[in-house]
Amino acid sequence: MYYLDVAPNSEGVMHRTTSTDYLIVLKGTLSFLTPQDSFDAGTGYGTPKETLCHPGDTLVQRGIMHALSNRTDQWVRVLGVVAASDPNRVPVEGGPSSTTQELRVLDDSWLA
Repeated sequence: MYYLDVAPNSEGVMHRTTSTDYLIVLKGTLSFLTPQDSFDAGTGYGTPKETLCHPGDTLVQRGIMHALSNRTDQWVRVLGVVAASDPNRVPVEGGPSSTTQELRVLDDSWLA
């Protein structure tokens, strides 16, 4: 469990973690950014979708690309709870079409 204080007019970095995260907005307006479409490492995540989160709102996310930003002139405070979880495993595009499909493990990943 931790507090996250996000400075005014700051942009977070798009990333993914393997944990299950519970984020509760305590103060201010948090911008939760996610890709609008499937992520492609070759082309990036494009223009992200912005979801505004206000005091009392709770975000639950696991393994998705996301960024936390503060696009206001006021500080944002978030209470975070992190629960360990197994890494996501996804089929590899163009992998074998047999019954044993090749899987890629999605580790924690930061995209700067």
